[in-house]
Amino acid sequence: MRRLAAALALLMLAGCLRDPPPAPAIDELSSEDMEPIDEATAASLLASPTSRVPSAPPATLSSPPPPPPKSREPAIAPVPPPPVAAAPTQPQPPVALPGHPKVVDALPQDFGRVSLEVNVGSTTDSNFYIDATDYVLDGGVFVATYSPLPMGSEVTLAITLPGKQIARAHARVVLTRDLMDAFDDHIPGMCLAFERVDPRSCALIERFVRKRPPTFLD
Repeated sequence: MRRLAAALALLMLAGCLRDPPPAPAIDELSSEDMEPIDEATAASLLASPTSRVPSAPPATLSSPPPPPPKSREPAIAPVPPPPVAAAPTQPQPPVALPGHPKVVDALPQDFGRVSLEVNVGSTTDSNFYIDATDYVLDGGVFVATYSPLPMGSEVTLAITLPGKQIARAHARVVLTRDLMDAFDDHIPGMCLAFERVDPRSCALIERFVRKRPPTFLD
């Protein structure tokens, strides 16, 4: 049995080593063997879904939108808003400084007052006066004149002192003397009580009354 099997194996091996069997011949078609296809058959083959290969839709390129057309109208400059009228400022009241309520930082302008200039020296009839308080700022200045102002008149004083120093003050007429009252060596004129004095004028007045004592008014 073993010899028979070995012999069969040798026979099979010998058959494999021989030339392989020829491949079956494929009949080639020539143009003469091809049957013509009419136009209707070709259209049906093209219309068949199995005969067409699906293709991707053509890609579309999007172009940027065109810029907006430029206006040919001339540019109009913006109109500025109308200026806002500033509210009128109210005059601020003077600030009283420490030491005396009539001493203020500056005299405010008061166009309703009468402007009056008076010269006060070492021998003039006009002079400062004091009352019971014995302080010149609580008093005022006596102005020798034949034409006194009415009682209660508000005055802006410019008092010229020796050395052409000028003291300024706001005052009010509190006493008048006319020619009929000018007896017993009384001089006609009027007394103006101080209402406001700036610091520089206050220093000038105080320095003057140390040289010439003020008149006592009872």
